[in-house]
Amino acid sequence: MLALQLGQARDAVSLIKMHLQQDREDTEAMRLLGVALLEERKAAEAAAMMAMAYEKDPALASKPMNLAALLGSEELRSLVVSAVAHANSAN
Repeated sequence: MLALQLGQARDAVSLIKMHLQQDREDTEAMRLLGVALLEERKAAEAAAMMAMAYEKDPALASKPMNLAALLGSEELRSLVVSAVAHANSAN
């Protein structure tokens, strides 16, 4: 998502939430929202969103995310990995 690539996490969160109002079953968008929420330092909300995505679509866990294309921050990639692990263990 371009807004994330440009470091505009707040815009990304808003756009993804608008998309999810139209398509509530888009689990990849839910997971991407989790990433955007992490960028905004909303770890609990991010983990909850990722958990919901993986609960709705367990196969999503095996689909890679190209975080290098989305994010430039090594710290943020580490946060995403931690949140995904938390979301997967919550099930």
